[in-house]
Amino acid sequence: MLFALFAPEEYPHQGYFIAFYEKNKLVFKLIVGQYNWIDDEIEIKASSEKAEKNIVYKAENLLDYSILLPWAKGVNGNGIGETIELSGTYWNVLLVISNGYVDYDRPYLYEYNNRVKRLKIYCTGKKDDYKIIDIDDKPDFQIFRQDEFFPENYGGNLIFEILEIYPGTRYNDTCINYLQIHNEM
Repeated sequence: MLFALFAPEEYPHQGYFIAFYEKNKLVFKLIVGQYNWIDDEIEIKASSEKAEKNIVYKAENLLDYSILLPWAKGVNGNGIGETIELSGTYWNVLLVISNGYVDYDRPYLYEYNNRVKRLKIYCTGKKDDYKIIDIDDKPDFQIFRQDEFFPENYGGNLIFEILEIYPGTRYNDTCINYLQIHNEM
């Protein structure tokens, strides 16, 4: 059994959660602090999704940290230009991202696959009003406050477009482990 403690370095006052995994399946979690998970209110889709044998690396995986199965782009190329779209109504929120392919039984998959380096974030129909954020090359949860990633004239769905990647050492599949909006209490 693997124990994982997730506490954001940037905002430690927000709280943390503890998770126990067995064979990459969440078996227990404890949330302590001021995060408000709003997973049920969000719909997500991606411009492509990778299907391999009986596994689909779909956009919905990004909303579920309990399964440790990432989203992966499903088209030729390195993933630049691929988009992920989140629907919902947001106010006073944080963006939480875990980069790459995270698998506790096969940690080498993180380096083997591409990871996101830079994202452009804009709203449906407002591609000229955007923010750009840089993502660190680490699988830890990275947290961005609303003013760091939210477009000035918010309205509509949030679209995350991949602008740059960290290249994988073996595969050209760009992966994101977790991407979610949380209300900041």
